[in-house]
Amino acid sequence: MDKEQLKEQLVAAKEKAQEKLAQLTEMAKEGAAEAKEEIQEQIEFLKGATTNLGEKLEELGAEASEEFGELKEKAINGMNALKERFKDWF
Repeated sequence: MDKEQLKEQLVAAKEKAQEKLAQLTEMAKEGAAEAKEEIQEQIEFLKGATTNLGEKLEELGAEASEEFGELKEKAINGMNALKERFKDWF
């Protein structure tokens, strides 16, 4: 092979390498875009789950508060009934 043929082969190899690099770069960009989209979907899911969890906790808190209020009222009524029943003893 003479210099001219080697030079042509080198140019051809360089072009192929540049094409391959361009393909790989494009694939990487597409992969990054897909990964970004997947991450965004997961973030939105987690936001929704967090909101739902917060709402459930609020509901449970309200139920517990209501139940506590009912128990407190029953305890007060019971104490008042005992006081009334045994008021002559004290």
